[in-house]
Amino acid sequence: MDIREEYKNSGEISGKDAGIKLLYWGHWKSDQVIIQPHVHPYWQIEFILEGTVRVLVEKEEFTLSAGDVLLIPPMNRHTFLYQPQIVRESWSLKFDFELFAPGPTARHIKQGNDLLSECVKNCLTVIQRLHLYYETDPLLLQSLLKVILLTLYRKNLLVAQELPLLKKLRSLIETKGYSQIKARKLARECSYSADHLSVLVKKATGLSLKSFIDHEIMLHAERLLANTDFAIGEIADKLGFRDQYAFSHFFRNNSGTSPTAYRKSLGDNYFPERIF
Repeated sequence: MDIREEYKNSGEISGKDAGIKLLYWGHWKSDQVIIQPHVHPYWQIEFILEGTVRVLVEKEEFTLSAGDVLLIPPMNRHTFLYQPQIVRESWSLKFDFELFAPGPTARHIKQGNDLLSECVKNCLTVIQRLHLYYETDPLLLQSLLKVILLTLYRKNLLVAQELPLLKKLRSLIETKGYSQIKARKLARECSYSADHLSVLVKKATGLSLKSFIDHEIMLHAERLLANTDFAIGEIADKLGFRDQYAFSHFFRNNSGTSPTAYRKSLGDNYFPERIF
């Protein structure tokens, strides 16, 4: 059994201080044993309602029970492992959130008596009531997400982005392509020294400048592989690699698989992530 209910593509939600683009939300019931490892270029948050599930995120394993929440940043490879014939029920929300850096690791919010757990518990209660009365409201979901993420930020579990600088860097990386991306060139474009730029990027994202560049290139690569029928060589050219082999080497180093294998893996288990 694999039931998908109310999965929707909402488009961008307005609100100048929110910075949230809610992509999908839905209520899931499943007794599947495994979902294939995958990555996507946006945030995911899982609210566990029933059952127990193991989740592998990169090299870290989490065991989630009813009442737990898992926040998975963009570009973190993850997979869900279920106990056979035991139903797992959850709410899943997938979104872009511009106010915060992706961060390198997932965040497991366990049941407890602290402020964060109480915040999540209240949000989960609201989501369950929404589902009960068939009144799913994307504006309310946005507000719940914002409450959780700001609470994580205040507990120093998320890092706020320096938006103008990072937006400029992303634009430069996308425009110039991988072959033209050099730290000193980027620094000059942003009127910083290379060392100062590296410090700012590290502070804002938790990533080194090189890792940030690679992360952005991977985002573009994932989107092109998932949403177009361009040949691998065409994608390599669009991203600024000298040839298909250089791109494949880069992609494998950053994802553990080849571009071709990644594209083949976008089967039925990956259908939401193919829509942007």
